[in-house]
Amino acid sequence: MSGEHGVLLVGGYAGLKSHSMVLFADSLAGALRARGIAVRQLDPPVVLGRVGGRRLRKWLAHVDRLVIFPLLLAAVARRYPLIHLCDHSFAFYSALLPGKRVVITCHDLIGLRRADGGYAEESASVTGRLLQAVVRARLRAAPHLVCVSEATRADLLASLDIPDARVRVVHNGLNRPYAPMSAAESDHALEHAAPQHGTAAQTPGGLRALTQAPYLLHVGSGAWRKNRAGVVDIFAELRARAPERAESLLMVGDPPDADLRARIDCLGLAPRVYFITGVGHTALRALYCRARWLLFPSFYEGFGWPVIEAQACGCPVLTSKCPPLPEVAGEAAVFVDPDDVADAAASLLAIWPQRDRLIAAGFENAKRFSMAKMAEGYAAAYAQAMVGADASAPAATLPPHPDATP
Repeated sequence: MSGEHGVLLVGGYAGLKSHSMVLFADSLAGALRARGIAVRQLDPPVVLGRVGGRRLRKWLAHVDRLVIFPLLLAAVARRYPLIHLCDHSFAFYSALLPGKRVVITCHDLIGLRRADGGYAEESASVTGRLLQAVVRARLRAAPHLVCVSEATRADLLASLDIPDARVRVVHNGLNRPYAPMSAAESDHALEHAAPQHGTAAQTPGGLRALTQAPYLLHVGSGAWRKNRAGVVDIFAELRARAPERAESLLMVGDPPDADLRARIDCLGLAPRVYFITGVGHTALRALYCRARWLLFPSFYEGFGWPVIEAQACGCPVLTSKCPPLPEVAGEAAVFVDPDDVADAAASLLAIWPQRDRLIAAGFENAKRFSMAKMAEGYAAAYAQAMVGADASAPAATLPPHPDATP
């Protein structure tokens, strides 16, 4: 395709567990093409980052991202007037694109805060601090920034002292067809699911057997900010107060570390907490559909995709009062202090009789986050970037290209 009128999307690097960034770029590219906008997606390829053990792979991933991919990007970008860096962690690539219009999406400020020593729970390496210093400088210099939530925008403006006019908000869209499933559909999805790791993989009957009794669900990585220890504690408190409400807790994401496993054992919950790793979208959708509640009491999120995924499937949500979760969940969730386990459990039990109301409200709230609306927001951002306007200006029209193939 001719790149003269197209957009080059620079996606995520799949070698460092940045699958959400890959998915973000994949889904945005499809939605833009549906609008008739010509798009080419260019993801940093995993060349050396799959070689060796974990420590070696991490260093070789730097070679992939900082040496190999810049050469590819410089060659390809020549054919495109507009470049969208879909992951703000790659903001440093903007230095390689002189004379190009560049839009950067900022998902969160986790990396910058870690580099600044803002988290007692984790720290950045020397290399990480150096990279984040470059990211910070390139974000400060970027004329066209998009944040995925108002909360992330507020963080960015406050932390980097960027003029308001440079930053707009485009909420993420639901990047998979999350929706209710019939009992037969969910049975089929769970029977054919094959978790890669975790206790569910060794359970007789697999995922389908685990979902026959009432269960609570958590979806998220093992990062401290996901507050998986708090999820376990809330489940323990619920079991103590009303054991009939939930027989088990299913945790989709990373396997537990030693501390979390010890906590579960200490609480006597080992037979009731199951970790599920490596399930596909269809099985995850079935798990949302069958869960009594999604527990999502995170300490920090840039957006919080599981909230709207659950709502779209008819699963009511308990989540944190910490921004941006109230912004994303709307009025269709139970909001709690993630540090107050007893209050979280009491709040959930108090509102349990209103599950049907929350489920209906969740369906309506999830409609706010369509991929079509997300693509519309980015099309407006691209149009303003092409004419050199700031985010406060009325959107221009981005002319479609007749060849909208990748």
